Amino acid sequence: MKIKFSRILEFSHDLASVYNRLQDSIPSEFEIVFKTSKPAKAALMDTFDADLRQSDRMLLKQRKSILLFDAASGVSMTQSCPINWQFTHELPDQQVKSRLRDISTLRAMIPIAKFQLQVAQLSLLDANKKTHVRVYVYTFVKDQGKKTVGIVQPLRGYESSCGKLLETINDENLAAETDIARLYGMLGVTASVYHAKPAISIMPDDRAIHAANSIIRAFMYVARQNEPGAIADLDTEFIHDYRVSLRKVRSVLSLFKGVYTKSDTDKLKKAFSTIMKKTNRLRDLDVYLLDREANFSMLPASLHDGLHVMFNIVNSDRTREQKKVARYFRSDEYKESIQELERLFGQPVAIKPGQGADSHALGYACRLIYKRYRKVCRIGVSITDDTPDATVHDLRIECKKLRYLMEFFAPLFTAGEIKKLIKSLKKLQDNLGRFNDFSVQQLSLLNLLESKDVADRSDMKFTASIGGLITVLNRLQLNERAKVMQNFLAFDSIETKKSFQTLFNKGVAE
Repeated sequence: MKIKFSRILEFSHDLASVYNRLQDSIPSEFEIVFKTSKPAKAALMDTFDADLRQSDRMLLKQRKSILLFDAASGVSMTQSCPINWQFTHELPDQQVKSRLRDISTLRAMIPIAKFQLQVAQLSLLDANKKTHVRVYVYTFVKDQGKKTVGIVQPLRGYESSCGKLLETINDENLAAETDIARLYGMLGVTASVYHAKPAISIMPDDRAIHAANSIIRAFMYVARQNEPGAIADLDTEFIHDYRVSLRKVRSVLSLFKGVYTKSDTDKLKKAFSTIMKKTNRLRDLDVYLLDREANFSMLPASLHDGLHVMFNIVNSDRTREQKKVARYFRSDEYKESIQELERLFGQPVAIKPGQGADSHALGYACRLIYKRYRKVCRIGVSITDDTPDATVHDLRIECKKLRYLMEFFAPLFTAGEIKKLIKSLKKLQDNLGRFNDFSVQQLSLLNLLESKDVADRSDMKFTASIGGLITVLNRLQLNERAKVMQNFLAFDSIETKKSFQTLFNKGVAE
């Protein structure tokens, strides 16, 4: 069912009182007809990123149906759903799913509030029993409290009747207009929205160590927010965001030369590396499974049986590895390590400053970014068709470091200028990223083929499928390799050079 509504009302009385008072107050030529359902369990659903909440939408899940409120378009709609669905791609191809197309298929829908939901309908009828207005009323019962809201649907040609009904509701102080944001608050959803890329405040005259500490604290906080979801294994993005955040922390330690003492820098890098290694295998297996459909599309149907064998092995390994990571996150060893690192970068900061700690953030940023940019250019211009793959991998790593530095220090520069430069780098990075991914996947498949579990198998279909996949991946890697010089030349344009020089070449030695 799809409803086009004109406004959302928050009722100040329970449903029975609203009905009775409307009956007594509406103009005599009308009557109110009332229908209601029994209360049933329901949940408010959203992603961890709060995609629906941020876009003025609300999704309610009952046992076999879902109800979507889309305030931006003034539409409410329902459709059927499997009992245990988690991801939008698991929904039947019906109207609600079509309104959720922008939600990442990698993100699970999570119940963020649970309650009893009673649905009712108030209809305004004339003497001929024709319906002029419908008000769909939803009563949420949670923790002994009760909230009642309604959406108003004026039928075509009866807008004046809708106005009279709303006037009566207003005169009787039965309800006030509200919005989706307030509905979330009514249901207890008030926490700040999660951001994988947090806003970090850095001022031009801040000390370099202050900037470094602020960045590290922010990304450690992001990483820790992902721990519960990773433990519960809600979706693969939790461990992905966790790893990316700690990788950025390690990048600060590596790239911010002289901000901390060398001995402290080495100890900190080792500590974060030890933590991150615990999740390496799980992320590798997740990437395998996320590429499942793509892998099947690469090979003819005659080799699919072997792929099924491969993904059964990967699934089993992934289940075991996820349990290991969950145990680690719950362990005293991990809690003590991560809490000690948080303490070091807390306020007041417990870590010793290095000789470059007092540099002004703006000048320090310009020096780091421009020198890294020039290093990218030196490697890039040296690449030919005969350049070893290892040099291409070096270029990828240096591009990533440059990207991180520009993102870390973005608050110090005009947003449009930084975004433009990052965009010019992105196409090259995407090319280099695919080149690396295809390389890593080939090595992983060779390791899988040579592993003990597989060496004991006599399944020739499995071996043939792995061999076929490696062949296709190698061809794809060569295709990406062939694009590197072209994409570097596009990045190394005169316009981009001028932009880097204008923004960052401030007192940097040639």
